[in-house]
Amino acid sequence: MARKWWVTGLFLTVLTGAIVTFHLLELDETLSLDGLKRYQVMLSDYVDAHPLFTAVMFFSIYVLATAVSF
Repeated sequence: MARKWWVTGLFLTVLTGAIVTFHLLELDETLSLDGLKRYQVMLSDYVDAHPLFTAVMFFSIYVLATAVSF
């Protein structure tokens, strides 16, 4: 029974820390639809300037997301 409370406490602490960090870094504004619209031109220019790096990063994120989903 004591282990269950320890795991629950750890989970809540990590979750609270993630939420606080998310707001302190203002990721809620950056990762919103309006924020992404503001950075669309900059992101497009970066992709045009670095096509190989962008393709490798996309593939890596895809593989990681697929591996985590199983």
